Amino acid sequence: MEINLPEPTDIQFISCISFAGFQELLQKHGVQGIELPSRDGCRLLCQVDQPFGLVYFSQHARSCYCAPKVQVPKIDWVVQGSDDEGNCGGWDDVSVDYLNLPWIYQGCYASMYDEPYYSEVLADPISCVNGCRSSDESLAMIPKKKGDGWLCACFDHPAEGVIGRKCGLGVWQGYYRRMRWVK
Repeated sequence: MEINLPEPTDIQFISCISFAGFQELLQKHGVQGIELPSRDGCRLLCQVDQPFGLVYFSQHARSCYCAPKVQVPKIDWVVQGSDDEGNCGGWDDVSVDYLNLPWIYQGCYASMYDEPYYSEVLADPISCVNGCRSSDESLAMIPKKKGDGWLCACFDHPAEGVIGRKCGLGVWQGYYRRMRWVK
């Protein structure tokens, strides 16, 4: 068996945040977003420069910001998404995607059936996706204001849960590794 991790061009959903949070991030770093009409266009732009790790896109402002991995979203910025597939809707929502993530986003879950072998509340979602072992088969994280961070859960097997909940505070986000059998 050979493990086939996502390609460097793979981009995965991390969170939906408020426009106010997006503005705070831009002001803190003294930058402005680039005007682009679509999330896909923003993702493509950010892929050009590999030092960037995060893609912030505001649909209503048509504003794109390619950020280093250290410019993570704050828990106070998290808002509910428009579906369980990682789409952010509404006038005030900004999508956050991760470039080169070694996990594949599965969806948002109402609950998880499986127990993780490891779980911990971490300050940001990037610490979570980078914190599980490379041999793990799945991870789940849930943004929680109580505890000030993301509850990160690592699984050494494919985890299952009830999918179909809109992403946001108090909702599990599931990720898995891509695997391929080779003869």
